[in-house]
Amino acid sequence: MRSYADFALKLFDLDIPQSIGSISATDELIVLPKIDTASHTRASVVFSTLQQYLEYLVTLKRRRAFTLDTDEEDRFRAQASISHLIAHLRRHLHQLDERCLRRVVLAHDGLGDMNLMVDSTGGITGVLDWWMHSSLPAILAADYPPWLKYDGINDPRFAAPSKSWLETSEESTRLRIIYQEVRFPFICGGHVFTRLRVRL
Repeated sequence: MRSYADFALKLFDLDIPQSIGSISATDELIVLPKIDTASHTRASVVFSTLQQYLEYLVTLKRRRAFTLDTDEEDRFRAQASISHLIAHLRRHLHQLDERCLRRVVLAHDGLGDMNLMVDSTGGITGVLDWWMHSSLPAILAADYPPWLKYDGINDPRFAAPSKSWLETSEESTRLRIIYQEVRFPFICGGHVFTRLRVRL
């Protein structure tokens, strides 16, 4: 876990263009519209600010809510939830005025356990499958390893049948604490980032 956290911190130290999208695979370091496995989530533009990117994500959610294969009442509830989300984001975005939180960093979008190469001591020696990646504001890029998350879309009540976890919920909680102790305090100069993360 500590090796993984150290690797994640190294990604944050890389000097990359300050735009939101995906880094070009060519020799030139430029940002392209974000690459994603699902065609309906791909953007046709590169975003220059956190606000622009969040507005795009909300627009996607609104569009999806209108196309839900369900009754009108459920669609109405979905739209109401998105409206509450927008209001919540607008209330809290002004708190993210620290440059380190908005600084764009590199994130591996498919960093599952099968994409890590480790040595006999558990240290990470290589990372595979970089075709799906993002350049994101630090506040969005800082996250727990996907195989340790039991909330949101990874909640066992909602996750796809094929979803698997490497650890029990209790052990994942313990490992997330270790990960947070190693990684989050150093992303934004101490406890500030952790406090904002919890509050958001």
